[in-house]
Amino acid sequence: MSIKFEKVNHIYGLNTPFEFQALKDVDLEIIPGKITAIVGHTGSGKSTLIQHLNALLQPHSGAITIDEFVITKEKPKVSLKPLRKKVGMVFQFPEYQLFEETIEKDICFGPKNFGVSDEDALLIARKTIKDVGLDESYLSRSPFDLSGGQKRRVAIAGILASQPEILVLDEPTAGLDPQGAIEMMQLFARLNRQGVTIILVTHNMDHVLEYCDQVVVMNEGQVERHCAVRDLFNDHSYLHTLNIEMPIISKFINDINNCGYHLDGAIKTSDELIKALKEQLNG
Repeated sequence: MSIKFEKVNHIYGLNTPFEFQALKDVDLEIIPGKITAIVGHTGSGKSTLIQHLNALLQPHSGAITIDEFVITKEKPKVSLKPLRKKVGMVFQFPEYQLFEETIEKDICFGPKNFGVSDEDALLIARKTIKDVGLDESYLSRSPFDLSGGQKRRVAIAGILASQPEILVLDEPTAGLDPQGAIEMMQLFARLNRQGVTIILVTHNMDHVLEYCDQVVVMNEGQVERHCAVRDLFNDHSYLHTLNIEMPIISKFINDINNCGYHLDGAIKTSDELIKALKEQLNG
């Protein structure tokens, strides 16, 4: 599977007084089968970047290639249904995706749109509502009577119901309590182990450290850095320039390394940290 950006530019408000170039000659190749985080400060181009993955936005120049699909300004908007089945998108604000009278109808919409029978779509809805941590009683409820966190879960269920090969998420744990956020990230990790490529925009660097394989740092519409998560968190001087809240463990490791220890900055869990400390103390 190929996921590649080549010299991609995108301009909002082209030829108006409000013209703003959100993406600038972006070259990026996302590794299939991995969990990739897109990070950067507000306005760096993260959401604009991911909306090109299923042609919600089209580049003003350059090309995006996803397997056999090539998205350019010159190509007309035809045959997008196969692309949008392959690439599922969950927006930052889940209410943008919820429009049916009931949650059941909302989750069934995608599968039925892609040719699944009513009966099979209902079976899928019953499964995916449980996958996102809600029970079947929610299926008869209106999506507009839910809390923000519940809406996010339902929006994710609606995308999962179409069984995408690539799942793109914009701040997927926003509005969730800490336990709910952990459950969602564990769901994405489980989907990834089943072969789904996960691409997520996030400000939560704890999630990046614990769950992601690769990280793309956006800055002023450009890819400033693309590397393994381990390499990012081992580069303390660069981390300080990002102006993003660092993981708790990374802060602690940095503090104790300043006291003479030499711990791996990419340690992900407290158990790994305790083990590494014991090894250095006993060594």
